[in-house]
Amino acid sequence: MKAVKRFEIVIEALYEESLLEIFDEIGLVGYTILRNVSGSGERGARSSDGLTRVMENILVIAAGTEEQGEALREPLRALLEDGGGICLASPADWLIHRDAMNEE
Repeated sequence: MKAVKRFEIVIEALYEESLLEIFDEIGLVGYTILRNVSGSGERGARSSDGLTRVMENILVIAAGTEEQGEALREPLRALLEDGGGICLASPADWLIHRDAMNEE
C-alpha cells in the first residue's frame, strides 16, 4: 500500500477540460470521471437527466500527493467559485496492482 491523498470533486461538466488542464499542470495523472451525477448543494438541486452539458455535474475521483493537493487548492477554488461544486480531500491507501516490492 502507498499513502496518497484522495480528491473527490463534483463540478459542472462544462469545467471538465479546465480541471483536467490543472491536473496536467500539477502532474496529477490518476483520476476517474463519473458523468451525469445529481445532488443538491448551495446552488440548489442538480438533475442528471439533461440533454446538454449545461447544468450537468461530473464526479472526479483522483489520487495524488499532499504536494499536488496544495497545488490544486487555489486553481480549483477559482473553478468552484465560478461554476459551483465541491472538493473533498482525505488520506487514502493505494493498493498497487503490480509487483512493487522493491518500489516502496
